[in-house]
Amino acid sequence: MANTSILKFALAKNILRHPNLCHGITDLDPESGEAHFTRLEAINWSSVVEEHACVRGQSPDEELASLMGKAHQTLFTDQERSPAWKILLLRHEDLKVVDLILVAHHAICDGMSATAFHQSLLGFLLEGAASAKPETNWIVHSEWPVKVPQTVTAPVPVERFIKLSKEQSSIPETSSPPSTFTPWAANPPTLSTFVSRAHFLTVPRHRLDSLIEFCTRLGVSLTGYIHSLLVSYLSVNIPSAQGFKSGTPYSLRRFTGCAAAEMVNHMSSIDSNWDEELVQEIRRSSKTVAEEEQIIQKISQQFRADLKRETARVLLDGPTMLRDISQIKNLGQFCEESMKKRSYTYELSNLGDIELPTPEQEPSKLRAEKLLFTQCGMVTGPAFGCNVVGVKGGDLVIGITWQEGIIEEDLIFGMARFLEGKITQVSR
Repeated sequence: MANTSILKFALAKNILRHPNLCHGITDLDPESGEAHFTRLEAINWSSVVEEHACVRGQSPDEELASLMGKAHQTLFTDQERSPAWKILLLRHEDLKVVDLILVAHHAICDGMSATAFHQSLLGFLLEGAASAKPETNWIVHSEWPVKVPQTVTAPVPVERFIKLSKEQSSIPETSSPPSTFTPWAANPPTLSTFVSRAHFLTVPRHRLDSLIEFCTRLGVSLTGYIHSLLVSYLSVNIPSAQGFKSGTPYSLRRFTGCAAAEMVNHMSSIDSNWDEELVQEIRRSSKTVAEEEQIIQKISQQFRADLKRETARVLLDGPTMLRDISQIKNLGQFCEESMKKRSYTYELSNLGDIELPTPEQEPSKLRAEKLLFTQCGMVTGPAFGCNVVGVKGGDLVIGITWQEGIIEEDLIFGMARFLEGKITQVSR
């Protein structure tokens, strides 16, 4: 973005649009013994924006993946006095394309919140671009540091909106059989070194439209379809594995009443066990089209049942993940136990097709080409994360993230090629 003043204008407005961006985090209040949000007095440009230039010899995608990996390794420090987020600005050589990366503490931002951030930021960028005039040298005025009004309210934690019961209700019609296997989960957790890696692949819109038609014909969701590809790939390429376990984050906003345009952390996760019987069925398959489609439907149906069970659980007892967190008595002991072994193979998060603002007057030189969504390599969490997001009318991007040394790099890149190949095959 050649005209930084437009970004300064838009970001200043976006900060005041979202209360979560105006707060730091106090880990432990001496009186209540609980963590809470702390309103910041002002936010400096240098605290929330880092500018980077593409390195010669690397493709834009390679440079972006490298920068995102490094961004995921950055720890937020001095959280009581500093914002829990920042923007990385990656300038390309031709200066016509820039990547804007939001890096945020999970306490203030879930996946949908990241899209809300970019939606409102793009709206303010368009407003700034429209107000830039030749008589002011195309400079758009904004006030920095951004002073946070005392009227800005603190984010409300999800537990204030949802009641969590102490006892779990029985839901026999949707209960899932207990797992009898140890899921494959790559190497044990380690903190000796932490290098977060990122890789992504793009599904062009014309292929995405055909893929959606394919999923509709089989009666499966895109999330269910991607689960089927991941489980199929892992089953064949990790012959020693008995089975796998995945987590699928989902939004709690329909239960908390929070609008999609707001930045919050209102989410939970659905557990799915992909057992030995399913894994062996995939391994025995002769890979005919009919058999592959049958496996896709079987995995998608199980995911749908898992989703139905979790939804019923939320209404009765509260989200499973939040109930588990609420029952942690000793955080230090819990962290020690978490470092002994990993419980999940992977996490799949699909944000869907996101509608972004468009200029009121055409043509505009400012437009968003695509969104990309990743998470850091999860030290005690799943061995890898798979994150999916698209722009309405544009491309879909699948981001894969992992901690270096936890899972073989060849396995990750092979999985990316497998996903790309299968999606291409069904979307011709």
